[in-house]
Amino acid sequence: MKPIRHAFFMLMAGLCLSATVSNTADAAEDALAVAVPGLPVLLSPSGTISAPKPTYKWQQAVGSTSYKLVVSNAAGILVNQSYTASQAHCANEGELCTVTPATTLEIGKYTWKLKGKNTAGYGPQASKSFRRGVPDAPALLSPAGDISTATPAYKWKAVSGAGQYNLNVRTSTGVVIDKWYAIAQAGCPSNTGSCSVTPTTGLTAIAHEWKVRAKNALGNGPWSAVKSFNNMAACDIVLISDETSGGCNVRLVEPAACEEIDLTNGKEYVFGWTTDGSYCETPWTFYIAGNPANLATGENIYWKQFSTDISIGISHTGGLVRLSAASLESLGLTSDNGIYHWLVISWYGSHPASRTFRVKK
Repeated sequence: MKPIRHAFFMLMAGLCLSATVSNTADAAEDALAVAVPGLPVLLSPSGTISAPKPTYKWQQAVGSTSYKLVVSNAAGILVNQSYTASQAHCANEGELCTVTPATTLEIGKYTWKLKGKNTAGYGPQASKSFRRGVPDAPALLSPAGDISTATPAYKWKAVSGAGQYNLNVRTSTGVVIDKWYAIAQAGCPSNTGSCSVTPTTGLTAIAHEWKVRAKNALGNGPWSAVKSFNNMAACDIVLISDETSGGCNVRLVEPAACEEIDLTNGKEYVFGWTTDGSYCETPWTFYIAGNPANLATGENIYWKQFSTDISIGISHTGGLVRLSAASLESLGLTSDNGIYHWLVISWYGSHPASRTFRVKK
């Protein structure tokens, strides 16, 4: 081989070897490059808290060797501190990170931000808001409207930061239930979802209102909006049992059981009854009773007999009795739950079970 050609081939071989070595080194360096940490998942605090020096808790950011915590409010930054993974108690894989800065937080709204760091730099920053103060007002769910039990379950939405809940139930005459429940007793120990309690106090009135408030270490939160319900179970009370002997069976027509009759502004209401078609001797005996009433002594009971008189609506197969607010008041009857009773007995002594009614206020 000629000297010039040999020198050329040696030069090219050297260049190829140099390129191969360079490419291999670049690949090795890329393989050893460190990525910045991932996004940390913030856990607490969130929602409403009461602690003046809360503990900040998060899930590890992959690849982090340290973390930077920033806590601020509308006035500015209150905490700006870095922690090694060991200081945050999460140097080992799978551990949750926690730190408790010495800074005392006043009542108010806050935001906390956190990002991880390693030799490649800082990773993305996560953010979460919270409030230090008393709990918010709960939102009530049930009962509402007409219910059929005297011992209903009271259900509401849980609120953040609550330690206890106060249930208050009242009628037009006063409070019938006023009780505090720990969050575990209310079935919402984590203050998520809904809470529910079922007091053993049996309700005897019809119309009720209820409300709930929450409490934590800082004090009582505001009351919820009031929700109303009607305890229709109280209407099932029977003053006297049905007895259809005597061949003259009476049927009460109106008012219906537990109906609220309107006696406002001088109005009258007509109480009506009929028979099963049988001819009944008169007089009819018409009763109105308060609650409670004593059948044995006649206490809190009014009665009057009505002989046949077509002109006023009394016949052998039924009758009508008109009642006004003034006439009801004149009877001197009292009711501890807003319920009154009425019944009719024929001359032969047969009668239906008594019915209940209410008076519109």
